[in-house]
Amino acid sequence: MNERPNQKLPATSVSVVIPMLDEEPNLDCLLGRLLEVLGGMGTRAEIVLVDDGSTDGTLTLARHWHRRFPETVVVLSLARRAGQHAALLAGFGVTRGEVVVSLDADLQNPPEEIPALVAAMGTGHDLVTGRREVRRDAPWRRLLSAALRRLGPWLTGVPAHDYGCMLRAYRRDVVQDMLAIGSRSPFVPALAFQVAKNPIEVDVAHSTRLAGESKYGLLQLVRIQLDLMAGGSPRAFQHFGILGAGVLGIGVLVGGVGGAAMLMGRGAALAGAGLGCSALGLSWLGMGLLGEYAIRIHREVRGGVPLRVGGVWDARGDLAPPGPRDGDAGEAPEVVPAVGWGTAAESPRILVCAFRETGHAVLEFLLESGENVLAVATHPDEGDWPSVADLAERHQVPVLSSSNVRSPRFRATVERLGVDLILSVYYRRILPPEVLALAKVGAFNVHPSLLPAYRGRAPINWAILRGEAEVGVTIHEMIEAVDAGPIISQARLEVDADEGAGEVSERVGDLAVSLFRDTWPTLRNGDWRARARPQDESRAFEVGRRCPEDGRIDWNERASTVHNLVRAVTRPFPGAFSDVGGRRLFVWRSRPGAWAGPEMAPAGAIHVNGVGAWVRCGEGSALQLLEVSWEGPTLSGPVADVLFEVRDQVFGPPASRVGGAGEG
Repeated sequence: MNERPNQKLPATSVSVVIPMLDEEPNLDCLLGRLLEVLGGMGTRAEIVLVDDGSTDGTLTLARHWHRRFPETVVVLSLARRAGQHAALLAGFGVTRGEVVVSLDADLQNPPEEIPALVAAMGTGHDLVTGRREVRRDAPWRRLLSAALRRLGPWLTGVPAHDYGCMLRAYRRDVVQDMLAIGSRSPFVPALAFQVAKNPIEVDVAHSTRLAGESKYGLLQLVRIQLDLMAGGSPRAFQHFGILGAGVLGIGVLVGGVGGAAMLMGRGAALAGAGLGCSALGLSWLGMGLLGEYAIRIHREVRGGVPLRVGGVWDARGDLAPPGPRDGDAGEAPEVVPAVGWGTAAESPRILVCAFRETGHAVLEFLLESGENVLAVATHPDEGDWPSVADLAERHQVPVLSSSNVRSPRFRATVERLGVDLILSVYYRRILPPEVLALAKVGAFNVHPSLLPAYRGRAPINWAILRGEAEVGVTIHEMIEAVDAGPIISQARLEVDADEGAGEVSERVGDLAVSLFRDTWPTLRNGDWRARARPQDESRAFEVGRRCPEDGRIDWNERASTVHNLVRAVTRPFPGAFSDVGGRRLFVWRSRPGAWAGPEMAPAGAIHVNGVGAWVRCGEGSALQLLEVSWEGPTLSGPVADVLFEVRDQVFGPPASRVGGAGEG
């Protein structure tokens, strides 16, 4: 094997090609995991989905993902079923990445293995093919696979031991050579090993099929092996010819001995056997020679893959050759399909950056009002919050999935859109000044606090944590400083002393939608400057992102402070917690009350009686626990029953600060 010099793979782009046949049950899970993997690799990437004549909803679902991520997901639909390997070559033909990865849609090869394959190319290999060491298949498939591993290289001359593993990575030049060769009966491993200079096999994980059934039965697997022998390599015919020559030699030797014996009046049977053996060997030798010539002729006359493509859904920009990383100069803009919109005077061209239920409701209002929404930027779906991306695609509005809004690529996309107005509603990323400046009418944010107080992340959680009796919503102009632009409109909301963050967030969300509806005509018409007023910087302060560990309770604080923490991080947030007896207890509802236990009990002491459960807090105060649960799967029940086993014990060491996880 010719060795290429060891070379480090540069910053590159990756294309993932996935042939599909009736894979609707697997596609959502596959693409969700794959996008997460590609996002963590730090390279530009694209996904090419090739539908090979599916009869279920595979193509419809694939187009759904294209509409959701138009600049990342490309969909090809073949006009008729061509087979997995032909579909794979069709997908190769539209890739633009410097590294091309092939992957099955059944999730038996985890997409999380892709970074390891791409990294192996950095050691100078131009083909990295997966080898499934532990198969998660039926016994007969494992037995057949083991046989092919041993016989395949000997029969075909292809130095691979796992032809059935679709998880492979190819360098761009290998893909181009494969496409140039083509085949009317393509078998991708054979083509790849024909043109690769420095291939390598690596062990990869293998899982049971998530859903559906394999499209390869016993007959199909045998046909693939015969196709590989006939279409990829003359090795099998060479072995047949060598065997024939050997049998011919033995026949001649036996016949010669038999002929000599006949001169002495015996040995006729031996001579006959030698003659028959010679004839058999000669025929086998002839078949080997004919097979060799047939393969050579086949290589000369074969053409490209005769495929008819029924449809293509492609909205990419220029991906290859690989340019600077995301955030560097020279990136290609995200491609948004050109649509004939009205003029800005009739309807402003809007970019909506939205998330969660409030962002969903505002976008829905704009779409149902017939406003000119050019594109939507959002985050991956979370929890039970309605999907902003799904809403956009139902209205055929492109979804921008850029994770770096400060990159030249994102700015170029917004500039190409020619936006008049940018709206941010519960969107978590901070748009830079150079993007905000592109909005001719203005850029506005819907912020869930009474600015200038509680600028930043998770303002509702912070307000409840600090015992605020009033919260609210502010619509303001976006400037370079976070949440510091002139206030255009504002609305207030009283908060009950026992109300949790989930309930308050829901009411604030409804208030935000109502305030936006009232304010929208002013924003739309460009009259907002007359209403805008600067923020009072003397009252301004910023709050930061929260994490689950901030929910640890400090029982040395007064009961009212601990109660506010419980309210601030109760469901749907991670919850307030404390440790006792080696276990973690979550407190979901509480109420300040009078201590009914021993007078000298320390902070954190637990008292349980027939009425309920209390914990001693700082300055002699007490907190009644109304709803609790142990960490992990546990049975629910009255608080007194849940805590009976730890009655009269003391919660563990307090934390140094009181906080809580929130919306950030």
